[in-house]
Amino acid sequence: MVEEEPLVVVQFACQQLKCTRDKFGNVMDGSPNSIQKVFYFWGLQQESQPVVLPDGRVLPPRFVIKDMMWQ
Repeated sequence: MVEEEPLVVVQFACQQLKCTRDKFGNVMDGSPNSIQKVFYFWGLQQESQPVVLPDGRVLPPRFVIKDMMWQ
C-alpha cells in the first residue's frame, strides 16, 4: 500500500543492447553486438478518479507507473 492505495509491482526481463550512434551511423558509445539481459520492475497504481474527455466521455481510472527501476 502506498498513500493508502494498492500498488502492483510487475517484474519482467528483456534483452537489449546499448549502442549510441551519430547521424552518420558511427558507434559513439556501447556496442551493437553486446546483448544484455535487463530486469525491469514497475510499480503501478490505479488513479482514484476517472478521466473525463473533452467530448464528455468518461474513461475508467487507469493504472499509472508510480515507480520504476531496472537491474
